[in-house]
Amino acid sequence: MALLLFFHGSRSAAQSQSQIKSDLDEPVRAATYDTREEARQYFDSVWSPQALGVSLVSASAGSAFRTAWTGFSEHPCCSRIGGDLARNTIAHSIEFGTSALLRRDQQFKPSGVHGFRGRAGYAAYHAFVAGEGDDQLAYSRLAAAFGTAWITDNWHPWQRAKPNPWAQASWALGRYVLRSYWVEFKPDIKREARKLFRR
Repeated sequence: MALLLFFHGSRSAAQSQSQIKSDLDEPVRAATYDTREEARQYFDSVWSPQALGVSLVSASAGSAFRTAWTGFSEHPCCSRIGGDLARNTIAHSIEFGTSALLRRDQQFKPSGVHGFRGRAGYAAYHAFVAGEGDDQLAYSRLAAAFGTAWITDNWHPWQRAKPNPWAQASWALGRYVLRSYWVEFKPDIKREARKLFRR
């Protein structure tokens, strides 16, 4: 029910943003699939130093939180890093493969509109919907979230305890929401960060 309400609210905001575009007579860009560009982004997402850094920060934060909450960490930080890298590789591989199979460009893109409300609604709506003008459910992201959860439920050498697949899928879906907002507001965040460090 909460997910349906989220979709309804997000779609309403996205429809408002679409109406604004129509009023301004902006051309609607159809989504096209570029195999070379999709492959480049796939390798960057999996093998780049940035991907390794994200896994390192995520694993370190998870280990520190576990230690602070319970007084001990069941899994060493190195195991957490390996597990996070494995999940990231599996998820992006499924996402890339599904997009290639469907021949659909399902990468996150900024809205290009003005105003916080419109941009926030666009980011929420396009967390699970891909395309511009021919919107479709982002099947590759859903396949990656639930496929990764199913695989790691049956294969998880980096930890002894069996992970909860529903928790893993929910966490993956939440990361897509964060990625959508990051792509939308990244220029603003970087600009404000530069202003802060210049002081």
